[in-house]
Amino acid sequence: MTVVNANNQQFGRVEPYLSLTEFKASPTASMLNYSTFVEGGSQQDQDDALYQLILRAGSKVDAHCMGKLGTLNATTNTEVGRYTPNRQGEFVIHPEYDPILSVSAFQWGTTPGMGNVIPLSTSNCFIERSRFIVSQTGAGSSIAYNGINALTSIITGRGMGSQLYCQWSYVNGWANTFSTANVTAGSNTMTVVDPTGIYAGNQLTIWDGSNDEIVTLASNYVAGTSTLTFASNLQYNHVSGTNITALPATVKQAVIHFVIAMVEERGESGFVIQESGEARLASAGSSHSGHEMTGYDLLDNFQRTWGRT
Repeated sequence: MTVVNANNQQFGRVEPYLSLTEFKASPTASMLNYSTFVEGGSQQDQDDALYQLILRAGSKVDAHCMGKLGTLNATTNTEVGRYTPNRQGEFVIHPEYDPILSVSAFQWGTTPGMGNVIPLSTSNCFIERSRFIVSQTGAGSSIAYNGINALTSIITGRGMGSQLYCQWSYVNGWANTFSTANVTAGSNTMTVVDPTGIYAGNQLTIWDGSNDEIVTLASNYVAGTSTLTFASNLQYNHVSGTNITALPATVKQAVIHFVIAMVEERGESGFVIQESGEARLASAGSSHSGHEMTGYDLLDNFQRTWGRT
């Protein structure tokens, strides 16, 4: 048979970190000529090319912050590892990525493939920013065992002192998605592409130029539902494709710098406007390295740290 690695199986869309409208409205990006990305192309061709650059800039953000496999977007990850419970019978788990938003499943076994599923609740799972703690007991303080080796585990107590095989699923990152339909001021709902990482009580920002607004998810919102319900009505109209996210604006600014750097690096991307107001042809090496460095500097605080206890 084939043994499949359960590690780093991400579920959830990896969305761009800003929209075309946001990029074009940025004072930093106003230096670019948006009609010269594709020679002789229509405006739709230019927008498509710009969108691809935004996607690639987002990949640079993810690689710098989260390594070759991770993303700042909220996603569900399944991972495995070998852990020894502490003297209180607790598993202290440091997953690959953070911040941890929720934990949905945990199981352990004395041998590979033998999983003792622990039903999770607030009484046996405690989530911190970069780690979570799971008690080896289940509901009613009963230890969760199953499988052919369960009796041996109970008799020998191996489950409380040996290195055990663990598997868990969790959601990490920052909620980041886009609306799928126009909404009007006064509405208290918005339908989005991917609700991963969004929970009741969360505060999110709708990024829509002069119509930016901060919203709070209603207490009756059910996680995983694509129609978001807010605690209060929207102040402004928002068109389909508007970004709603928990990401700090710093990440968006880094993406803008990366896009500008990639455009200028081409050396034949059209004209940029200097501070004096004079138009000049962008050339390779003109300032793209400065934008690149600025982008990475903005992301330094988002780089992941990882360790195990």
